[in-house]
Amino acid sequence: MFQMMKKLLAFLLLIFVFACAEDSSEFVPNLSGTGVGGSLAKFTISNNQVIVINGSEVKQFDILPSDELSEKHTLQIFRQLETIFPYEDKILIGSTAAVIFLGFDADGLLTILSTYDHLTACDPVVASNGIAFSTLKVTDCRAGSDDLLEAIDISDIENPTVLKVYSTESPFGLAIRGSSLFVCEKGGLTMYSFNAEGELIEMDFLTIDGAVPLDIIANTGYLIVRTTNGIYNVSYSDTALTGVLGSFITD
Repeated sequence: MFQMMKKLLAFLLLIFVFACAEDSSEFVPNLSGTGVGGSLAKFTISNNQVIVINGSEVKQFDILPSDELSEKHTLQIFRQLETIFPYEDKILIGSTAAVIFLGFDADGLLTILSTYDHLTACDPVVASNGIAFSTLKVTDCRAGSDDLLEAIDISDIENPTVLKVYSTESPFGLAIRGSSLFVCEKGGLTMYSFNAEGELIEMDFLTIDGAVPLDIIANTGYLIVRTTNGIYNVSYSDTALTGVLGSFITD
């Protein structure tokens, strides 16, 4: 079981290296995902396509029956794009100064549905059930004032509106599962519960010795957490982060 867990974590580490490298301009399509990725990812799979952000472009590739990729379309957004996240049949893009909401037209091509502008900051975004959360990091990132965590109403995705704004410190990636939000912030990992109004209640906070959490993939009952020194498997309940189950250390 330990060897199986170690192989799984090693495989996930490879995905993170390509999909979650901070401020990377690498253009690395990869068929090994299933659409569930970290909030700092540079590519995702949706609508039987691999979708990749590359500078100011969103590139679409059809997945052929042979599993080869065929370039389909390039959408120019003319912003510095940083992260990508699939939400239902939409795509959420985090950029240096906005969250951009994309949809597929009748030909399967991505188009811009709406844009939510914010201060200039590093900006991953996740969403579920009509609400999106975005961390805005200016600490050690770009010029700005405060590190923030924003809740955005996207029930009408063509007219996104901010619900709540929370102060934080040194936020990185985040993940959402059910009514739980997990945020890499303050040198550790915070678990929140949230409601439809974007109100957050802190349930628990976890620090990992010798490691700073950077991004998360959330599954039922456990989190795959990328940190500054490797990948950790963290368990959680409905109300708490319950411990580290295993790790794959890269140092």
